[in-house]
Amino acid sequence: MESLPRRTDGVLADNVLLKLQHLVLRGAYLPYTEEITWSNVPLLLAERAFYLSGLPAVCQPVVQDDKVQDDPRSWPLEKLQTLDKALNEGSVKVLFREPISRRVVFELVEPDGTMRDSTLGFSPRWCFDHLFAEKTYGSITIEMLKMLNGQTLMSILSSVKGLKIPQGHLPWISLPPKLWQAGYYITGVPRTCVPVAVNDKIPSSAPSLGAKFRKDQRLLLQRAIDSGLVAVLERPPDRQVIFEVLDTDGVLRDYDCGFSAEWKARNSERKPRRRPAPAEPTQIVIPAMSSAYPPHVTPDVNSVVEYYKALLVPCGLLLDTPIGPAWNCLPQMLATKRLIILGLPRICIPVVQNDIVADNFDPFVWSSAAHIAFLKVACRHRVYVAPRPPGQRILYRVLEENGVLTADTLGFSEDWCKQYLDPLDLTSPTIAPGVYVIGMWLDMLENVNIPCHDNLGRRHIQWAYLPTFLAHRGLCITGCPRECIPRVDNDMVLEISSPYYYDGMRLAAMHKAFTQRKVSIRPRADGEYALFYGSENGRSWESTCGFSENWVQKTIRPFPGGA
Repeated sequence: MESLPRRTDGVLADNVLLKLQHLVLRGAYLPYTEEITWSNVPLLLAERAFYLSGLPAVCQPVVQDDKVQDDPRSWPLEKLQTLDKALNEGSVKVLFREPISRRVVFELVEPDGTMRDSTLGFSPRWCFDHLFAEKTYGSITIEMLKMLNGQTLMSILSSVKGLKIPQGHLPWISLPPKLWQAGYYITGVPRTCVPVAVNDKIPSSAPSLGAKFRKDQRLLLQRAIDSGLVAVLERPPDRQVIFEVLDTDGVLRDYDCGFSAEWKARNSERKPRRRPAPAEPTQIVIPAMSSAYPPHVTPDVNSVVEYYKALLVPCGLLLDTPIGPAWNCLPQMLATKRLIILGLPRICIPVVQNDIVADNFDPFVWSSAAHIAFLKVACRHRVYVAPRPPGQRILYRVLEENGVLTADTLGFSEDWCKQYLDPLDLTSPTIAPGVYVIGMWLDMLENVNIPCHDNLGRRHIQWAYLPTFLAHRGLCITGCPRECIPRVDNDMVLEISSPYYYDGMRLAAMHKAFTQRKVSIRPRADGEYALFYGSENGRSWESTCGFSENWVQKTIRPFPGGA
């Protein structure tokens, strides 16, 4: 009699795992030949910049030594039923990790309904190798990396009061003496990013965060920061260390930047200092805006703009134009990318009239009071970008004067909100084939972080640039009907070939391919340089869309996956 419950549990476990397998395959656009197991789901999603959202916390994997140790087949029945219920209700989803620096493998749901990001106990080193692997950063520019490096390192260093790092100034070259004299060291910085002393001095010509760092150095550093490897620690008396560097073999090693024993002896005298105060709790209560701000301080407009840009640019929210950033398109970009801004003071939000962003959108022309209000929250890292909660119409959670956060759509009309904030139901039986095909293209491309917006920030397939996006990201599309891929003339994509201009035959073929889940995006393997792969009448084909060999050599081959 006791064997029946075990057999029933086993059947339920197999069904749960099968549902999870289908969810991950569809959500991450994986080929159906990909093997999905409970133990490899975190790795498969992390390396593709996806995460699993909505998993009940009680069902999270057991991780030890960077490996998943448990198996749902051995779970108690009640635990299996909890996961099965969440999967059946559709609350468990595969989502793209945005911003890319978000440290999350699974987003867990606690019993009280609150959600929290979790890395499941995977180590910072695992996160560096997989969650923040180089390929997950896509086509991030050196300018974006420069801003990210400065913003995130400043946050780490300025939290250590003993270093006395002034806000807005990151003294990379003069940092080693400061660390040594104050009795601290930094762990987790890649060796290639660490300054080296010559005759007990760091040369002024040495690479620094402000200038001279190469893109590969900046990317390595940002990966180390995002993964949690970089931290400022107290230096034990018996260690001659200024940076505990991350070497190319993955080992952390003590490094003194090449300073001599005499220099270290001369600079070892330091005043007794208090032990660091305990870290603040994660849940921070935002103070009322009436709290005092130094009246003698004149806000630096450039600092405000740089802070704001550093917040928006990594999330792809700030459109660039020949005359500068398109600040007036920010609300539309938030809607398009399904993101919100939390903690922005009421005095800083844009003014909308007749569904047009009419005023107060450009931080350069904010009032002095708005600059001060912004700096108050920005310097404390209490304004940030986050995913828009599913099913909610919201663009900003605005910080009111009394410290309360209020959901706001800026006064956009019902029609605007319906068009841009309400999700498109691609499962509706009444959806038009053309709308379905466009929606599926957009969802598929957005899930691998390919930009999908026009020059006003509205959701739109950038068909003319799709081959270039795929080439630069080392990706290709499989299962697309051959007649539905981009057509090229003189190395230019013809807009007439886009899904917006599909004729009846192409629309039917693309609709069938999507409904049968034949279409997916995957990384190109080593030696592959085709952008589209498919089969027709039992024969396989591959295509570079008719681009010239010169275009292929310059655009595809230099990037990952190219020959």
